[in-house]
Amino acid sequence: MAAMRASPDGFKSEGSLTQAEEHAVGVYRRILCNAHPVLDGTGKSVALGVYPAGCYANHSCDPNVAISHVGDGRALVMRALRPIAQGEELCYSYLAELYQPRAARHEALQKGYYFECECRRCGEDLNKSPDGLLEDEFGEAAAMQTELQEALEAGGQSREALGAMLAGTQGVLHPCNSLVYSLHLGLVAHGSNEEDWETVATSVAAMIAARRSCFAGDLVGMVLLHRVYARALDLSLIHI
Repeated sequence: MAAMRASPDGFKSEGSLTQAEEHAVGVYRRILCNAHPVLDGTGKSVALGVYPAGCYANHSCDPNVAISHVGDGRALVMRALRPIAQGEELCYSYLAELYQPRAARHEALQKGYYFECECRRCGEDLNKSPDGLLEDEFGEAAAMQTELQEALEAGGQSREALGAMLAGTQGVLHPCNSLVYSLHLGLVAHGSNEEDWETVATSVAAMIAARRSCFAGDLVGMVLLHRVYARALDLSLIHI
């Protein structure tokens, strides 16, 4: 069974708070644990949305659905990542990166959602799980992710700089990694502004190719597939 979100009612408040303050803190913590980021066209979080039905969905590090937004964040959509059996629980990943080592995922979930994941993937023997491979391979990728994250947050990169950063990810980060996706989106934005449609087409084609290369059971490949798919839909390049 997938892990449940912790109830904010169980948290201890620091100091002495009035009843009204306690209520406000409780509401705030419920929002933190249940809100979903609303992304703009570049993949940057611009707001938080609370979707009552979506709040019931539990986390899994081996999700069977992914979420995306339509109508400028007015609606939350779940899309299947693989065939789902009748009666099977719908679970998505609360984490942006699914190919972190198990310990890193647990730390992020504990810090952000106050629970320890007990999904099927986290219960597997490391020697028989893809997580065992990640324990050995994560070092270089983690260092690159940190460097790219800081650079992207700083902003202002030229098209040439983004292209060089993207080239450097080859062989280190998976094509479906969210930072690789962000680099492609940056190139799409530059290409659109400069009317360089070849650059736009190349990056969008790479995102779609990454989506198609990932299949059910490929845990690494399911990183943010919904964003690639939703972005392609927004650009009217694929149809369902």
